[in-house]
Amino acid sequence: TFVVLDKLDYCSNLKNLEPLERYKNFHFVKGDILSADLVNFLVKQHKIDNIFHFAAQTHVDNSFGNSLTFTRNNVLGTHTLLECWRSNQEKLEDSFMSALMKFTAKTKNPILRKKLLVSTEPMRK
Repeated sequence: TFVVLDKLDYCSNLKNLEPLERYKNFHFVKGDILSADLVNFLVKQHKIDNIFHFAAQTHVDNSFGNSLTFTRNNVLGTHTLLECWRSNQEKLEDSFMSALMKFTAKTKNPILRKKLLVSTEPMRK
């Protein structure tokens, strides 16, 4: 199952998803990544095994007038997704991908996973 969660903000465009609509395993959900209840529900309902996070606000110049909105969406949104991933990691395969970083548990052993959680930053390579 492929689930897209988007709150449809000023920088969203549903037309970008039209090519995916023909797939039976594609689901679009209008909602906010800041809602941990919604993210956890979707992870469990759709048995999501990987999370890819591309939900950052665009147009940095807009952040000069309202930086708190950008911080809330870009930073707290990433935090919410990461916490949902971490709390469901025995249900998830092994990765959380953000536009900023990738977190990978290097083992399938659920006891060791919590101790071996590694952060890699592909942007710095």
